[in-house]
Amino acid sequence: MNTQPTIRKNGALLAAMSHQNRPMHPSKRPSRPTGGSHP
Repeated sequence: MNTQPTIRKNGALLAAMSHQNRPMHPSKRPSRPTGGSHP
């Protein structure tokens, strides 16, 4: 019964990890200015 929320949590965690581990698209996600896109 606690499998749905678990999968959801895992998905979110995986997505966050993937985004953090793949800082190659600063154009799509300007949230993390790793290269200093904005002034």
